[in-house]
Amino acid sequence: MKSLFMAAALAATVTTGVGVALPAAEGAAGSVASTVVLVDGGGDVWTYSDTTIGYTPASRPDADVLRARISLGDHALNIRMSFDNLRRVATQWYRADVRTPDGTFRYVLEAKSGHWAGQMFRDVKGEWEPEASVGYSIDYFGDVVGLRLPYSTLGDPTWVQVRLRNDLGAPGGETFFTDNPSSHGERPSFTGRLGCP
Repeated sequence: MKSLFMAAALAATVTTGVGVALPAAEGAAGSVASTVVLVDGGGDVWTYSDTTIGYTPASRPDADVLRARISLGDHALNIRMSFDNLRRVATQWYRADVRTPDGTFRYVLEAKSGHWAGQMFRDVKGEWEPEASVGYSIDYFGDVVGLRLPYSTLGDPTWVQVRLRNDLGAPGGETFFTDNPSSHGERPSFTGRLGCP
């Protein structure tokens, strides 16, 4: 779990990204969207390390997320991330930070040898604890990761903003690949507000 905590600590820094966000469904003028599609494209993967400061463009696009669809269903927030060449290698983390009127909820889906189907965790007062109420799937053949976060786990919010990021540990455990669907840079940003039903 040490690597989970280290990667989580490095991922906690926030800056504004410049990704392409396409609202897929909006109500009347002035209302907030209920679905957003983030199109990232390929080849914008970065590396970071336990022993260095900052990020470096990756020479190979491991952990490359190409697109994400975030939609608000009747009872849950649904996230679908599409990847280039999703594989069962190293340790993988798929992160979703959800900002609501009551605060920010942090989730991470971890996949690794012996647990390729994944294990879901939630940040509770700085500690990662198993989270059974969140649905998830990792489809290595279809290159898709899905998350379903019931509104009840988010405090039944009136709106949400979502920040996504994924990380892949390189062999040796000191270097990590990272990408996000909200920018071509190394750090993810939150979406605009999405209105809950």
